[in-house]
Amino acid sequence: VLYKAGEKKLGTDEKTFVQIFSQRSGAHLAAVSSYYQDMYGHSLKKAVKNEASGSFGHALLTISECATNLPKYFAKCTYVFEGAY
Repeated sequence: VLYKAGEKKLGTDEKTFVQIFSQRSGAHLAAVSSYYQDMYGHSLKKAVKNEASGSFGHALLTISECATNLPKYFAKCTYVFEGAY
């Protein structure tokens, strides 16, 4: 569904991305990410970077990163935050 809403068409069906990223569990999104890599030969993260930009793209990437590796996401945030001081 995400492929059809993004990379397969001209433009992006943002409504589909919002529905999937906001209504699915973290485990489901992690499975979708793994499936996407297997089916299309590149990561869901790369697809999101190509299809969405600005705050919308950043939000989708953050949700995806939290779903696939929450400890890594928090470690990254902590590292960035510590660098602010």
